Amino acid sequence: MLSFTTKDALKVAISFVISIVLSLYFGWEKPYWAAVTIVVLASNETYGQSLKVARERLMGTLAGAIIAIILIAFFSQDRLLFIGIYLILAAIATYMAFDPKHGYAYRMSFIVCTMITAVGSFDDFTSFSMIILRLQETLLGIVVYSLVYRFVWPNSTENYFFTLLDKVLLELKTYCIQLNDAISIEDGQKLVEKLAHTQQQIAKMEMLLDLPLSGSYRLSNQLKKWQSCTIASYEIAQKLNHFAVQDPKQETTTKVTSNDLDEIQRKLALLQEGVKNDERPMGQLSLTKSWHDLTNLSPMESSRNRLINAMMSFIIIGCCFGAWIYIPIMGSYMFPLLSSILAVSIMTMPKGLIKPAATVTFNTSVIILIEYVFLMPYFTELWQLCLFYFINIFAIWRICSTPALALYKLLGGNFVVILTMSALNLTPSYSIETPLNTLIMLFLIFGIISFFENLSKPLYK
Repeated sequence: MLSFTTKDALKVAISFVISIVLSLYFGWEKPYWAAVTIVVLASNETYGQSLKVARERLMGTLAGAIIAIILIAFFSQDRLLFIGIYLILAAIATYMAFDPKHGYAYRMSFIVCTMITAVGSFDDFTSFSMIILRLQETLLGIVVYSLVYRFVWPNSTENYFFTLLDKVLLELKTYCIQLNDAISIEDGQKLVEKLAHTQQQIAKMEMLLDLPLSGSYRLSNQLKKWQSCTIASYEIAQKLNHFAVQDPKQETTTKVTSNDLDEIQRKLALLQEGVKNDERPMGQLSLTKSWHDLTNLSPMESSRNRLINAMMSFIIIGCCFGAWIYIPIMGSYMFPLLSSILAVSIMTMPKGLIKPAATVTFNTSVIILIEYVFLMPYFTELWQLCLFYFINIFAIWRICSTPALALYKLLGGNFVVILTMSALNLTPSYSIETPLNTLIMLFLIFGIISFFENLSKPLYK
């Protein structure tokens, strides 16, 4: 019997290979775009989340293409004006990337705009061809991913939601038992930490119910009921947290009275009964919060921090453009392209990722380059290329299945494509210079971003 992680790794590898084979069959020049789409979609926890990301990715691709056309049409003749407007767009994309609903679409629109303006070389025909190709590859990746994940060992949003719900209810019941008597301050602190983790799980439940629920019959047809369950779980966790908070003037936490505990246990019992019985309504739960209130469960970046991140993207990309113009950096347009994409992507992520990202880049690139130099030049058949990508993607997803290695999974999947992209051309080529230059540029950009990120740390709250 295959484990969940093995099944998931197989699905990613199958989708990855199919997207490459179909791209080459259709004669498309950049099959790695479809493959990267598979990697991005597969990095989400559920099929519903992937569908949301797919929709945002498509919206961002369309928006980025339109912005690129406007930039090329009106500003391509004036270098300083083009760069100035481009930097403003980078700042706007960084600020809007923190939007809880469409943040990914804003970031993707800037990335697509960057790729089209850079690779298109300001030529109208080339840029238009790039736009069409990008849309084709993105759609192909989405369709392949959807078909494979829908019919091969499907793992629906519904299954994940009810697994989380059962886990949350069990934890809340355990906490009620622990609070039956007064507990020490140390135990109270531990309980507060556990409740914080439980509230994170409830935040995930809220997020899941806001995802596309196609194929999730119970969730889509009883949405209000499961929203009520999520709200009730959060209210119970809040009450338990109130009683677990330590009182510094006493040796124990605030003692829960029998009435308080009875009320919490009664609400929890009604909740558990409602979950077991689909026909049982949730009107007796006496909720004090609305569904809108739960959107605040997920931590939101403050406006001040968002503005600082936007400003840092503006400065980082501006410095990289200056270095590219006045210093002879190898790689033609690749340096400003990579610096723009990495600056906006990293500034919209949690701080402190530069060092882990650099470590992941080095570790994965060494293995991939060894394969690229000593193995791939001997490939003469398509099935050999497919087997190479299948084994690598399967190994990455299977070995890096734990949350602690999520960065290896995401970056490793991308680097398998980026460092070997010349092998995916309609006429394959194997030159070590291109991947080595790419790696040198990546580490140079990491250094620049790290410098400005450390410089801006005192500004954040």
